[in-house]
Amino acid sequence: MNKPALYWIAGGIVVIVGAISLMVPPREMAIKRTTEPSPALRQAIAEAKRRLPEFTRALQAAKPGDQFAIRARFTTPVGNEYLWVKDPIPSSKGFIGLIDQAPAFLKEKKKGDLTLVPRADIVDWLAKTADGTIGGFTNGLE
Repeated sequence: MNKPALYWIAGGIVVIVGAISLMVPPREMAIKRTTEPSPALRQAIAEAKRRLPEFTRALQAAKPGDQFAIRARFTTPVGNEYLWVKDPIPSSKGFIGLIDQAPAFLKEKKKGDLTLVPRADIVDWLAKTADGTIGGFTNGLE
């Protein structure tokens, strides 16, 4: 086989692989949609809401190197989307922080945007301190 034919074949393979990669969403964008949260997920959200004062106390006692995040419900035209918001700061209306994920359906926001999360929209929280990690009640649940 001559060189030009090999170049055409190799180019065709690159185009096909590129097209396939565009059809498969990146791992962080893989979304599983459910119509109703499982009982375990509902219980985890209730536990996170019940223990929110524990998160607030940990946040108030933060030391350099500690990490904090809240998981919030955002309403979109196609339903709710749940995103982690990092570096939350308490406010009179909830928490202000930075969206830590690329939203799939929330078109008016992007990763890194500052957002206000009302307390009613918090579904989980996470605190990583020198004493250990607390929270993350919904991790691994659907």
